[in-house]
Amino acid sequence: MPRWLAMLLLTLATAAGSAHASELAGRIWAPDQDRFVAPAEVERAIANARFVLLGEEHSIAAHHALQARLLRVAARQSRPAVIFEMIPAPRQSAIDAWRRAPNPTAAELGPAVAWSERGWPDWNIYLPIVEVALERDLPLVAGAPADSRLRSVAGAGLESLTAERQRALRLDRALPEAGHERLLATLRGVHCGQSHAATTRMLAIQRLRDATMAERLRSAAAGNGGAALIAGHGHTRKDHGVPQYLNVDGEELVTIAFRATDGIDQIHEHVAAAGGALPYDYVWLTEGRVARRNCPED
Repeated sequence: MPRWLAMLLLTLATAAGSAHASELAGRIWAPDQDRFVAPAEVERAIANARFVLLGEEHSIAAHHALQARLLRVAARQSRPAVIFEMIPAPRQSAIDAWRRAPNPTAAELGPAVAWSERGWPDWNIYLPIVEVALERDLPLVAGAPADSRLRSVAGAGLESLTAERQRALRLDRALPEAGHERLLATLRGVHCGQSHAATTRMLAIQRLRDATMAERLRSAAAGNGGAALIAGHGHTRKDHGVPQYLNVDGEELVTIAFRATDGIDQIHEHVAAAGGALPYDYVWLTEGRVARRNCPED
């Protein structure tokens, strides 16, 4: 049995024994169509796309198993590069060295890029994705900006980038108003309503991360015929995420969010939890809960 399938079955079996299994678990919502769709429709869309954005909740193993499944679909007719949000650009040399080694394994990549030191969830739940990349000989690409660049933007904003660099990253244009406001609200919520100045800095960092991933996707697709992004589903949103900087539309791009049901049985409640919109082509719901930060009361 493939590792990704075993992990998916284990996650679903664990969820089945929980106090409340959501009726939405395992279903796929197509927001633009206002209906549920079958996995086959998602797979057809992916097979025809140049860019596939696979948005996860980092700590849920089932999401990585599904990402691996859909990555295998994307690789049926092409050789898409796989871009990781979690790995900063300077670690690309470590990826390349790992790949050149005799018989590299998926387990070895995590330590090579200092995965655990950077605070990401257990590397083992990401193994199915890397195993597909090895099986299909797909390039792996570090998608995040360098830490030094993030620090510069945190301190001085996007103005720390040259005008030429801002244009190249498509950061010289404002986000659509609705997307801008949803991103601000998300940042305030995640960071417990910090000051306006702090939120503005976080907004600049988020935009730099999204724009950099888009640049990596474009560059990788030019050399490989396509590219897939492994990232948190906040980055795959069409209203303020990576799609804003890719500047492609139609069948070229497919955006997916894998979302934990958190025991919620109504789509409209998921819409509300996502800031009033589910701006993806597909929302694939799975059992699971996500840890929430408890902000102190005023």
